[in-house]
Amino acid sequence: MLALAAQPGGAAEPVPPLPAAPPALSASPEATSTPQRAAETAQVDDDHRRQVAAALRDLLTPVVTEVTPVAGDIDRYQGRGPEGASFTLTVQARPPGGGPLASPCAWTDARPGACAAHTLADGTPVAVHTGLAADLPSVAARARFDSGELFVEIVPDTSSRVGALVATERLLAFLAHPRVRSLATPPNDT
Repeated sequence: MLALAAQPGGAAEPVPPLPAAPPALSASPEATSTPQRAAETAQVDDDHRRQVAAALRDLLTPVVTEVTPVAGDIDRYQGRGPEGASFTLTVQARPPGGGPLASPCAWTDARPGACAAHTLADGTPVAVHTGLAADLPSVAARARFDSGELFVEIVPDTSSRVGALVATERLLAFLAHPRVRSLATPPNDT
């Protein structure tokens, strides 16, 4: 359909068509997934997971003597205790949250057990939750570093009925270690 516009003197002249919509923006090169980029990302993730496993093993010994990443689950690790008990360890790194924590223990409100707010020597806020999983002791902590948030959880070995052997003090020492601070940055946010 052709639109007409009146001109002075009454003559009608066609109205020029509206310009076409701009072409859709193509994805930026950084956002384009290529096999090479996917391989690089996977390598960074693998390297980060090996660093996390080594830190867990080195800094939680003698309570946890062996740690291996769980295939297919980037945040999970399988740990072994000195008597062969098997523990599931979760380590999640997230970008730093916006603003101060309203309540360090707010993330545990729905979990049975107790939460205590702690502060590391450098001022880093940490919430440590102790509770039960399958009627066995479990422990979890969330630390909020400048570089990101780190969540660490040790779940008991329910098959052998051995509770998580990592005490609050050991978990706080783990989180205070300089080696752990670098793990708080999500691997693909660097």
